[in-house]
Amino acid sequence: MINFNVYAFLPAIDFLYIKLQGQDNSRDKLLSIRDNLSKLNEAQVLSELLTLDFMFYDYSNEQSEVWDIQLESFSSFYNRSEK
Repeated sequence: MINFNVYAFLPAIDFLYIKLQGQDNSRDKLLSIRDNLSKLNEAQVLSELLTLDFMFYDYSNEQSEVWDIQLESFSSFYNRSEK
């Protein structure tokens, strides 16, 4: 059962899960957050989301392009990059 106060986070969690394909640490943590939604309040969910790996790093490739989660999934960025 999901805590009604955090139900609004489900679409964001699902969106991030898709966009973070290839970022296993962040995806695993998202699954953990989703599994524990019934035990978390809003502040705890936000805190957990803000500690995902992709929030702390800029991922760039050899063309100095920086991955933008809003534009493409990590796996798309990774697959079009050489390194």
